Amino acid sequence: GATTTSPAEENEEEEEVGEVCVWCAGLNHTGGGEGGEPDVFLCDAAGCGRAVCERCIRSNLGGEAADAVREAEPWLCYVCEPAPLARLAKRCAALVARRNKISLKRSRREARWHAAAPAGRGVSDLPSRAFTSSQDLDDVDDGAAG
Repeated sequence: GATTTSPAEENEEEEEVGEVCVWCAGLNHTGGGEGGEPDVFLCDAAGCGRAVCERCIRSNLGGEAADAVREAEPWLCYVCEPAPLARLAKRCAALVARRNKISLKRSRREARWHAAAPAGRGVSDLPSRAFTSSQDLDDVDDGAAG
């Protein structure tokens, strides 16, 4: 499977090659695998040297992805082989687009409000709608799937 390092090996080699997860920078490396630390998977691409910890893979891509990394031979990191991140990137783009659309609507509404508002009324008097409802996220998911 993918090349891993034990926590003891990681500490010895860290000074030499910096085997720290590129996602969490080692912040997730407490509690988890053997010795209380998660396994760190090293990219097998020539000259890459990137590492990703199992906890980050499980958190971001799920348990099946972490299991697949463990069994992969060779394993390429998500910079060298970004395909596993495509769904997340698409969802992120959809969320950003949705946020921008809401911000544009809010800006236009505020401009109309200021143009029509009597003196003394300000932006704090505007009704607001936060982008936190589950319906907003469902709308994004529906758009990202299509």
